[in-house]
Amino acid sequence: MKALLVKHKWLLAAAAVMLLLLLAAAWRLAAAVGEFSAAKRNLQAVSARLAQLNNRDPFPSPENVALAAENYNELLDNYNELNDRLREGQALPRPMGDSDFIPLLENTLRRLRADFAANRVTLPKDFTFGFAKYAGGQMPASRDIPRLVQQLQITETLCAAVTQSRITELQDLTRDEFEAPVAAETAGGRRGRGSAADADLSDSEENGALFKSQQFILTLRGSEPAIMEFLNQVSALPMFTVITSVDLKNSRPMLQKEQAPAGGTVKPDAPPPADPHERPVVIGREDVVARVVVDVYEFAPSLPVAEAGQE
Repeated sequence: MKALLVKHKWLLAAAAVMLLLLLAAAWRLAAAVGEFSAAKRNLQAVSARLAQLNNRDPFPSPENVALAAENYNELLDNYNELNDRLREGQALPRPMGDSDFIPLLENTLRRLRADFAANRVTLPKDFTFGFAKYAGGQMPASRDIPRLVQQLQITETLCAAVTQSRITELQDLTRDEFEAPVAAETAGGRRGRGSAADADLSDSEENGALFKSQQFILTLRGSEPAIMEFLNQVSALPMFTVITSVDLKNSRPMLQKEQAPAGGTVKPDAPPPADPHERPVVIGREDVVARVVVDVYEFAPSLPVAEAGQE
């Protein structure tokens, strides 16, 4: 037996090598199977997480909804606080019966004329403060009355600023005439209110605008301090007003340049001709005429907090 083993020892060596190779291969296979199992488990976990994410509704998340609502409420509070301050003292349209407007207008005009006379402010004869057609007896349309009452209140406030500023004369006062002109009768029949007024009312009442404005133009004559005092009075009114334009003109006629005689000679003591590009002095000791354009703003009511988060 020993002789047989010695004789075939190379076969034993080969068998030992084969056994080692089989053991190495088995170990490698077992390691590969373990790695495959781990990778498979990881893949299944990632696939399950992906399916979970795909099956949920990630936007908006409850946290984002709560944060957006909080930010909206804070912004709404800031807006309402500012809007309430802007609305303080503003004149608002006031509904009124058709038969009540004309007496209100007559009483207001009578009160204004008496106030101007008491403060020695001159008015044009039979001045109607921009309400000439209604002072003459024409009835306004029912839909125009609330805004006309508002304009009448604004006019009274502006006139109070005039009488308190020692103005010498109120030469003119015009308001924003929003009413549509009455259309003439045509062959097709009599037309009603024009589309311009309908569009104006639609824009101001139905489009949710945050504010709107109306323009009033006053032509005044007075001294420089009186004009400045009037501008300060208007700027300090409780209602929100903006003076958009002030044009000043000297009430005295400008001196004309002396014309040279036909012969072309000029008197030795005559002053030199004025420079045509030089701007004349407007304000001095004489009264000046000022054309003041005032925009009066009306702000919409503040937004209710109940609308927070609504789209």
